[in-house]
Amino acid sequence: MQRVEVVLLGKTTSPYVEAGLKDYAARLAHYCKFDLRVLPPVRNAANLPPDELSRREGIQFLEALKGYDRVVLLDEHGKEYTSRAFATLVDSFGIQGASRIAFVIGGAYGFSDEVLSTFPLQLSLSQLTFSHQLVRLIFLEQLYRVFTILRGEPYHHD
Repeated sequence: MQRVEVVLLGKTTSPYVEAGLKDYAARLAHYCKFDLRVLPPVRNAANLPPDELSRREGIQFLEALKGYDRVVLLDEHGKEYTSRAFATLVDSFGIQGASRIAFVIGGAYGFSDEVLSTFPLQLSLSQLTFSHQLVRLIFLEQLYRVFTILRGEPYHHD
C-alpha cells in the first residue's frame, strides 16, 4: 500500500476546514497510508520580505522532503489536470514503484527557486486563487476523488 502525505506549513486555523480535513483524511485511510504532515511556520514570518520568507520555507521543505519517491508541488504555475488525468498520474506513480509520495502545499508566496528546480513536477488546482486554508481541503477532496476513480467507485461523475 502506498504512503501518501500532504505536506504543508502551519496549522489549519479554520474550524470548518479542520473538520473537512479530518473527514477526508479518514476517507483516504481506506485507500492508502495517509498522513497530513504539518511543518512549523517560519519564525517572524510577518517581518520578512516575501523572497526571504520563501527562501526560508524552501530550506524547511527541502529538509522535510528527503526520502520521498515522488514529490508533487501544488503551485499556481503548475500543470492543470482533469480529475481523471490526475488519477492517471497518481496511478502511474504506483506502476513506477513509488511507495512514498508527497504532495506539497507551499506558503503564501509560493516555493523558492531551489524547491522548484529540485522538484519539477508541479500541479495547479485552478487558475483561480484560493486561500491556503481552503487549498488544503480542496486538494484532499481531489485526492480522495482520485482513489475512487482508480477503484471504479461511483463518487466521480463525468
